[in-house]
Amino acid sequence: MTAIRNISHLDTSDGSDGNQERMENIAVAKAWKGPEFVIFGHDARRGLQQEEYALGLDTGCVYGKQLTGIILPERHLVRVLAIIEGINGNTKRLVKHYMIAAKLGEDRSMKALWEQYSAGNINKEELESTLRAHKAAIDATKSAQRDAGEAYFREISAS
Repeated sequence: MTAIRNISHLDTSDGSDGNQERMENIAVAKAWKGPEFVIFGHDARRGLQQEEYALGLDTGCVYGKQLTGIILPERHLVRVLAIIEGINGNTKRLVKHYMIAAKLGEDRSMKALWEQYSAGNINKEELESTLRAHKAAIDATKSAQRDAGEAYFREISAS
């Protein structure tokens, strides 16, 4: 697992060793040439990035914007507006958006739905159905590579 947003390119077109002031930062999505298709987040400043072999999904949800997800293998994008609906007092729509995100495997949305259930804003059947879909989405993303990546990340984070 690697945390990287930019690839820096030092401009040496004038024959020099490079000029720091003319350094160009290229987004990883634009630089990635495949053939593997990568999906990443944590680049809210650039927002949604769609390239042939890369997709940057960060659309600034933590800043009150949208949560964007992808349905695979179709690569169908979905956007969740839960936070905005909550701010506007649209509880029914807030719950629906949380349900969409939770069904895609988003843990914080599932936690929020439990809170909405406690507040009486979602019924037991809807919660159970969403919980089953959430678990299926999580199970679908399990792999040896993901487990190894998470273990590596925990290891370097502990250092």
